[in-house]
Amino acid sequence: MVRLRLRTKFLLSLVAITTALTAVSLLIVRHRVRSQVRAQIFEGLRNSVGTFQNFQRQREVTLARVAELLASQPSLKALMTTQDAATIQDASADLSRLGGSDLFVLADRAGRVVALHTAASGVPRAAAQALLRHSLQSGEPRDWWLGNGHLYEVFLQPIYFGSPNDNMPLGVLAVGYEIDDRVATEVSRVASSEVAFRYGEALVVSTLSPGLQGELARQIGPGSARPMPEPEELQLGEERFLATSLELNPAATPRVRLNVMKSFDQATRFLNDLNRALIAVGLAAVLAGGGLIFLTSYTFTRPLGELVAG
Repeated sequence: MVRLRLRTKFLLSLVAITTALTAVSLLIVRHRVRSQVRAQIFEGLRNSVGTFQNFQRQREVTLARVAELLASQPSLKALMTTQDAATIQDASADLSRLGGSDLFVLADRAGRVVALHTAASGVPRAAAQALLRHSLQSGEPRDWWLGNGHLYEVFLQPIYFGSPNDNMPLGVLAVGYEIDDRVATEVSRVASSEVAFRYGEALVVSTLSPGLQGELARQIGPGSARPMPEPEELQLGEERFLATSLELNPAATPRVRLNVMKSFDQATRFLNDLNRALIAVGLAAVLAGGGLIFLTSYTFTRPLGELVAG
């Protein structure tokens, strides 16, 4: 059995204590930094959602005003008085481009679609008829339509013969603006986050990479389309995100949600460099401490060793 000298025992015990204290200190620092980063991301997500809500309210006021101005055009009113679907369809093409909309629908007094224009091959006439009927039944001046994978924010405006006070309706105008990649990118810039628009359980458009979009679509499948009023952690592939969601039509169905996500891994990548720096500092502290302990122990135990030898 190997017998250790008193100096060696003293040195090993102090080195062990120093190493343990240094490791605990490094772990506490790392945990505090991660907690601080998480709290900052949570606060950033809340601010991003608030910023988007202000942006969305201003956008909706502007687009609703455009729909109101289009419905008050004398040429549109004169066109609706013809009550001929073919004539209205052909002559309304120029009006559809006037408001810069992606979807332009005209319906008669009975709610039947008599004209449909889309910037892309989005909503078939039969689908537009069903969506318009649903919007008219809801009685809301704004709605969300999904057709052929295209998501539109739609504003409805009644068309009157003469003044609205005369209560002589000619039909209904519906103008829609598509939520496409361009809009998603703009919202992502405003919110300073990755975003995803969902219609019910379907992921429509997102600024995430295609691989992460597929993972997000799988996670928001049936039974998982719940709202996230408070930020929570979301694992997409090998990357962790902190995410929250916002209801864009809380009083209607299907629900349209905006998911706002920030990568927690990207925000904490600097922790890898910090961890390496802390480990280097810790090793240097242990080595320096061990050297000082050795000198101290040698100074105090050498006379005792000589006494024992004598």
